[in-house]
Amino acid sequence: MEMEIYLWAAMFYIVVFIGIISIVGMVVNRSAQGTHERIDQLQQQVRKLEEELKKKS
Repeated sequence: MEMEIYLWAAMFYIVVFIGIISIVGMVVNRSAQGTHERIDQLQQQVRKLEEELKKKS
């Protein structure tokens, strides 16, 4: 009887652990995606400024 309780507890903890890992992974992935988008925006702004400088000079 006791062994069965330990098995259920172990399975429960494994499921919770996998769930936490997947949630953390999603959050990290989303923030990394946002960072990449921001870098792309900044690169576009830099290109625009470089073109304006070339036109002025």
